[in-house]
Amino acid sequence: MPDRAHVTPSAAEWTRIEAVLDRIHGSARDQWPAVVAAACAGDEALQRRVEALLSTATESHRLQQAVQGEWMGTLVADALRDPIPDTPGDDPVVGAQLGAWRVEREIGRGGMSRVFLTHRTDGAFAQSVAIKVLRADLDSASDHDRFRLERRVLSELDHPNVARLLDSGCTAEGRPYLVLEFVDGKPLLQYCSERGLSIDARLSLFLAVTEGVEASHRQLILHRDIKPSNVIVGTDGRVKLLDFGIAKLLDHAGSGAVTTRSGWLTPEYAAPEQRSGGTLTAATDVFQLGALLYELLTGARAFTRGAALESRVSEDPSPPSVHVRALAGDLDAIVLKALRWSPAARYQGVSDLAADVRRYRAHEPVSARAGSRAYRWRRRVTRHAVPIGVAALLLLSAVGYVHTLLASRQRIARALATATEERSRAQEVTDFMLSLFRATDPRQPASDTVSARTLLARGSGRVDSLARQPEIQAELLQVIGRIQRDLGAADSARRNLTRALALQRQLQQLRPVPQQGAGARRVGELLALLGRLELDEGNLPQAEANHRQALDALTAVDGDGAANTLDVRYSLAVVLHRRGAYAEAQLVFDEWEGLRAQGPPRTDLEYAQQLLSLAELAEVADSLARAERLYRNALSIFEERLGPTHLNVAELQQLLADVEWRSGQAAGGEARFEHAVTLLRAIHPAGQLLLSDALLTYGENLSRAGRHTEATARAAEGLEVRRSIVGVDALNLATGMEGLARVADRAGDLAGAEALMRGVEVEYARLLGLRNAMVARARFYRGDLLWRLGRVRDGEALLVETYRRWVDQRGVRHPTSAFGARVLAERLAADGREAEARTFRLALGEATTGPQTAATFAKSP
Repeated sequence: MPDRAHVTPSAAEWTRIEAVLDRIHGSARDQWPAVVAAACAGDEALQRRVEALLSTATESHRLQQAVQGEWMGTLVADALRDPIPDTPGDDPVVGAQLGAWRVEREIGRGGMSRVFLTHRTDGAFAQSVAIKVLRADLDSASDHDRFRLERRVLSELDHPNVARLLDSGCTAEGRPYLVLEFVDGKPLLQYCSERGLSIDARLSLFLAVTEGVEASHRQLILHRDIKPSNVIVGTDGRVKLLDFGIAKLLDHAGSGAVTTRSGWLTPEYAAPEQRSGGTLTAATDVFQLGALLYELLTGARAFTRGAALESRVSEDPSPPSVHVRALAGDLDAIVLKALRWSPAARYQGVSDLAADVRRYRAHEPVSARAGSRAYRWRRRVTRHAVPIGVAALLLLSAVGYVHTLLASRQRIARALATATEERSRAQEVTDFMLSLFRATDPRQPASDTVSARTLLARGSGRVDSLARQPEIQAELLQVIGRIQRDLGAADSARRNLTRALALQRQLQQLRPVPQQGAGARRVGELLALLGRLELDEGNLPQAEANHRQALDALTAVDGDGAANTLDVRYSLAVVLHRRGAYAEAQLVFDEWEGLRAQGPPRTDLEYAQQLLSLAELAEVADSLARAERLYRNALSIFEERLGPTHLNVAELQQLLADVEWRSGQAAGGEARFEHAVTLLRAIHPAGQLLLSDALLTYGENLSRAGRHTEATARAAEGLEVRRSIVGVDALNLATGMEGLARVADRAGDLAGAEALMRGVEVEYARLLGLRNAMVARARFYRGDLLWRLGRVRDGEALLVETYRRWVDQRGVRHPTSAFGARVLAERLAADGREAEARTFRLALGEATTGPQTAATFAKSP
């Protein structure tokens, strides 16, 4: 019978072993026997296992590194990555019903979870998903916390190259699970190998991976476990990045840093700072992307497992061209720069790495190389082989062409000088931002995660030290202010962006003429950022002023059709719309749409969101045909980028259904509502609030069609769904009650509608304050209901009071004031009070046609 000390332990046993190893961490070597004996507490089998492990580690010279804290986790990681001694079918999850999902079979496993193929069984529609379940033997609070962190990370990511989170929950045994998009495809390396893909095709797939990683970085999330097995290429060729199980949030909510559990790292792909417990930044993911790219292009790993375990990653790997000669030159330089030992020496962001790969594919000089004149010339020759060949022939026959080349060379030199200056400034900005990750007190231990707000506060405090470098200071203030705005720190963002704007305006006065354009662009960009900040905060007059100045500045430099100018024009239209200047907003939106149509077609999600805002404006203007067209265009982009069952697609389906119904396409609208409701039920619980919205809107459309019984059932269900949502806020409940009140009103239940609106008005006033527009709207509607119930005096008092407030606040010509005048005129005329009705018709005529024809308008019955 073999000695148990030399039998591969189970994962549960390794958890106990790791706890003992943690106890000896920091102890002197001669104290280990006593520490181990105490930690094992009489468990002789456990003690023999630990002693055997320590003995083996000592013999291989790995123990010293382990005790120093660099490889303790790796000893455990080796075992955790060995096959767990159980069979795929023995997990009780197999065959279980988890919500709407029936678990069929295991399709994968990792250090902390098992993944199962699962099918929907509730009959809503056919769908296969992957369910990721925490391993049964991992039941500590930290294991559950890490799983919850992965759920949070995935809930904040919405990108075509990241596998989507659809749902989450717990099994009957209390094990948490995640319901994820099932990607029908193959791991990246297998996909490329089976198809014999070219270098360029592999680079294209790699760029798709970088887009997914960039999306996570924009949400302040580091992946930290990028490797080929975590990248799947679907049968449609789309790349999906998987497994955010050890990701970290740079703005992690809670009491402090997220501790790295080194046992979850994959040694061959882990960055040096991950092994040593150093500060992790975007450059950590860059290193792992470099390791992935190395293997993708060569079929070999940059670092063997043995080298990784012996901590020899401080040595540069062999150039990729050692394995594939065609990679010599630029690709060698790109990969090796990503894999440099020092984070500061790597690409500082994933976008920088991706940009160099794109330059290589376009035969342009890459930043990873020194950039000698001979090198730049070779790249230009490669990129423009035919034109340069013709030029060489002409050169032999026309000496005058030399002067043209010299002039061109001077222009190129000036351009390179500008680029060098920009690159130098960018590097200084990057170095400054990286310095924020270092503890200000050298005695303070480095933490795994630093709060984003802490970093920004640290940066704001240090930026004054750059007073002698105003260009750098201004750019840093802009970067810090932009991130502060994203984090909701409006006052700090406004302060830093305003300082940056003042600096850029001062610098603009000192810049030579050739640099005036770039300076004006920076001023325009800062004005646009400040405008968006004021829009976020509801300060609409200042937002409008900032946007108009930004538009003037950027148009003068880049023209009407430039991307930055178009974005500012779009934002200005949004501001005008929010202010109630609907006619001008429509004109600006029309200009934006016309200019946008002159550029290349766009299918990105940001453009789809802009189309949605256009559609909403068209609805306000009662241009339903235009709204329908815009909604359809946005829907096609959402379906292409997110898939037909995504939450945003379901939401857009119900918006389009509402427009279809109101524009006279009742059959199509009803079918689309049913489809949207089916989708939203399937996405439960993430789609609950939207499901409630869809049911309430569906009910209102049914009530307009006179189908009151069906309408009441749908709207009542919508409100009930809203009430069932755990943690739903009172404002959402109140808006749901208002929707049901409108359905009851159309069904003739005026008393029921008035009772609902009484509660709505009270809630709006409590939550939003008495002067809020939603309170006024609710009060006006309740007044109209009271009037129609026969309580004319009470109803008239509410209607007149609210109307006068609208006129005082917005003016008689505002659409809301015009609506109030119309209702009052109609109610008074119906009661035979024609003289009083004429007063409101006069106001309505002025609001609609202007004062010149108001008197004529008031004479109409």
